[in-house]
Amino acid sequence: MRKSDGIQPFIKTASALNKTGFKITFFGNFSKNDKRIFEQSLKQKNVNLNTQKNSKEKKEILALSKKCDLFIGAPGGGFMLGLFARKKIMVDSYPFGLNLPGVSHLYKKLYHQEKNVPHEKAKKKFFFNYNLPKPFTIKNNSADEIYKFVIQNALK
Repeated sequence: MRKSDGIQPFIKTASALNKTGFKITFFGNFSKNDKRIFEQSLKQKNVNLNTQKNSKEKKEILALSKKCDLFIGAPGGGFMLGLFARKKIMVDSYPFGLNLPGVSHLYKKLYHQEKNVPHEKAKKKFFFNYNLPKPFTIKNNSADEIYKFVIQNALK
């Protein structure tokens, strides 16, 4: 699992997947707060935190990515590690229209003056557009949205 804004949005999802038998590894550069959250919420069997501090850990990530049944990540370079996974889920997908083959996408939410714009309308209006005019804003997926989407798509 990889997401640039920390592990908090994945706690519920990781716990549920772990209970179904998945071994889970979080990787990235974690803050002290992330490490505290991990210690309090996920320090259980088959849940690991890989901080990529040394080359051994980096090699471990590459080895794990080749054996991965399910990869959950966000757009960016780290998502490339999931390309060998059997199932791939991208959360906070953006821009609208991003569609990688074999990847289930959960797109960021678009708002116009604090009112949610349906995804199909957002995709049509702002297809591959990174520069949204005001008063449009985007928001990352919530922990509950990630949980529902992952459980729906991972356990098929």
